Amino acid sequence: MDNIIKTLNGFRTTSTYKGSDFQKLYERLLISEDSEEFTDDERSMLLKWAIVFCNQKFIEARKLGYRIVVRYANLFKDYYPLYDMALYEGFIPVAKFVELNFLDKSRTEERFLNSFISSYLDNFKDKAGGKDIYLSLGQKRLVDFSASTEADTLVVAPTSYGKSEMIVSKVIQNLGKKTCIIVPTKALLAQTKKRLLENEEVVEGYKRIITHPEMFKPDDDEFLAVLTQERLLRLMQQDDDVLIDSLMIDEAHELIDAGNRAELLLQVILILRKRNPNINIHFFTPFLVDSSSIETKYSDLSVQAERSKEFIKVQRYFLYNYRENKILSLYDQFVDSYINFASLEYDDLEFIHKYKASKNILYANKPRDIEDVALRILPECNDVDLSDGAAGEFQDAYKAISEYLDPEYNLLKCIKKGVVYHHGRVPEIIRLYVEKLFSKHKDFQFIATTSTLLEGVNIPAEKIFLLSVKKGRGHLSKSNFQNLTGRVCRFSEVFSDKRDDLRMLEPEIYIINGRYASRDFQPHSFLEKKAKITNKDKDDVKNILLKEPETEGEREKELKSLEYIENIEPGCVDVGDDVEIRYVHSDIAKSCFKNNIYEFDIHKFESELEARYEETQEQGIIDNTYSLLEAIVKIFIEIVDHHHNERRDSHYELTRLKYPAAQNFYSFLLEWRMSGSSFKKLIRDFLWYWSEKKEKEQDYKVYVGATWGEVKRNEDDFVNRYIDLRHKNNAQRVNLAILRIKDEQDFIEFNILKYVEILNDVDLLDADFYEHIKYGSKDERIICMLKNGMSLELAKVLIDEAYQEHIDFDFIKDEVSIKEETVEIMEENDENRILIFELGFHI
Repeated sequence: MDNIIKTLNGFRTTSTYKGSDFQKLYERLLISEDSEEFTDDERSMLLKWAIVFCNQKFIEARKLGYRIVVRYANLFKDYYPLYDMALYEGFIPVAKFVELNFLDKSRTEERFLNSFISSYLDNFKDKAGGKDIYLSLGQKRLVDFSASTEADTLVVAPTSYGKSEMIVSKVIQNLGKKTCIIVPTKALLAQTKKRLLENEEVVEGYKRIITHPEMFKPDDDEFLAVLTQERLLRLMQQDDDVLIDSLMIDEAHELIDAGNRAELLLQVILILRKRNPNINIHFFTPFLVDSSSIETKYSDLSVQAERSKEFIKVQRYFLYNYRENKILSLYDQFVDSYINFASLEYDDLEFIHKYKASKNILYANKPRDIEDVALRILPECNDVDLSDGAAGEFQDAYKAISEYLDPEYNLLKCIKKGVVYHHGRVPEIIRLYVEKLFSKHKDFQFIATTSTLLEGVNIPAEKIFLLSVKKGRGHLSKSNFQNLTGRVCRFSEVFSDKRDDLRMLEPEIYIINGRYASRDFQPHSFLEKKAKITNKDKDDVKNILLKEPETEGEREKELKSLEYIENIEPGCVDVGDDVEIRYVHSDIAKSCFKNNIYEFDIHKFESELEARYEETQEQGIIDNTYSLLEAIVKIFIEIVDHHHNERRDSHYELTRLKYPAAQNFYSFLLEWRMSGSSFKKLIRDFLWYWSEKKEKEQDYKVYVGATWGEVKRNEDDFVNRYIDLRHKNNAQRVNLAILRIKDEQDFIEFNILKYVEILNDVDLLDADFYEHIKYGSKDERIICMLKNGMSLELAKVLIDEAYQEHIDFDFIKDEVSIKEETVEIMEENDENRILIFELGFHI
């Protein structure tokens, strides 16, 4: 027994476990579905082992003991041992659920001790979303820590532990101050704003929530902002006096990642700290091992950390090795072993149908694969049941998406069968809308998604099937894997009053080595690295400003990042006497730093930038889209193209703007943007453009990018970035158009518009033209609504005379107030349900 215990703590090899009586009994417990297979003595022995493990000092053994007890409870329907252990470990929600649903009432109501314990559990009752919930001891400790600590803090808690509620509480604590919440994505901007607007104290404390830099007014003595790091940096750059008293960073583990966005987030933190040394910074994350991982030598940031190491849920990991041997096995993360228990003849999607629950997540890495999965799984799915009173709402949703986009959109085929998909090429508001459909309606069984699900999306699901374990070009990191798998069996579902069991304490994670897995995928190695219970976890810090550089290349990268900070906010960091920081002097180079230009070395090419700028300046003020693109190419893109030959492929999407055909195309796109075209009209325009500009010119190859490309443009290309229109029917063209519009909108927003901002900063753009291209309208009411985070399509509806008496504008402060009855009026006027849904994020 001692040897087996030591094995769990990593002191000995698993040879002490292999072949033991414990192994045989334990593995039977893990895979059995029949309680009659066990004798009374075997049941008793399982509980004895559980007691031994639960009384060990190290957490790995206690987790194993808890696993045995949970599995025992669900298999034998005997919840008394689980009740006792939940009390012992402080798992209050588990104990209360067992008490309310499985214990003999006389045991809790007629005995003093049990009545006393029941009253004790009520001390952990809390409110969430208007409903009573029970916090675990670990949750309560985190909530109390977050509420009582004003210094720099780090809260580390698994998914569904209430981090969002802690952020709202922190906002309420700071009423009357200048408060900002940083979220990693635009989708989370809307969700976070909606969550804040649902709290009466927040609404009473702040007249509005800033979600866009232009909403900020310098004379604001107090404000609440929800911004991405890019928007916050822009806000700080447009006003050097912007100070923040309390900063909250959601999904803070992204700070340690590699890449420009992680560095930018840290740069923003350093600038805010320099401007206000008394700022309180609060980090919230599901995964971070060491608080020092987010501390940098370039700041006095020193965080007080509180984390929960509770293990209320115990994952069951299944591997279906369809590609190699079609064997289904269970991986036990405690003893690092596999139990083969079925040889199957199913393909990947047949397997999913066989083992699905009522709500399931299907994960794959590529948007193309996600849509393929969603469409392939349809034939075995039943039509959505329209007989239970949901027919009207379902038909409204179907009609809304059809009218918002196109009747031939593939998502509509899926919705008929209770399937939705979710990836970065789906318009943001549609992603939010289908999340609601999946969450609200029981007939929606599958949501197929890429890593967009990692970005704080909360949906009800009981099982997850990973058809790929990649994220981008690499494998899911351990934290990303745990974050993703933590999305199933959320506490609100586990302890729902609609449930009559605790099976969801054992979330089932299925990894499928099949059609969508990479060819070199080694599933056993992956699971052992990502799921194995170990006391040796450590943070993989890749942010160059949070680690000591080890190579000359890393030192150069660190210096470049420091130069970015210093050129944005001089004097922000103390780099020491042995480091020489280069500063730019021209307005155009300074604006390049302000707008996060990473495509070329701004210092190295400053003089060339100035020369190109002066040459363009001589041609006069720019007031049309074609001249705008010519200027962007002349001043910036030619530098990227000429001086980065070795990296040209990494900037291909940008450097292709040098071709006249590409300039013509983006000139059309910018004209469409200025005209405020709806998504539906853009689809029609894309189809027309492909028909008129391509087929009539006998040029059938259309650029769609590497994600969707099927052919090469010519023999010199290395990557498939084009499709051949001759092989696409109308439905296929419609779906490609929707994908391309989203891609092109993102390309314009994240690539072209930053150069537009630079040209405006250096007075090359006509003022009206700049406003028009930035907002897609000259109407000050529409611009005001856009600054408040609404879409152009919603804003164009709300300026209708039917809504004017229900909307108040303050153009001086860029504020808009919309009365609640506006929703009812929009419904009466049969406005698109997606726009009505979007309005709910702003009321």
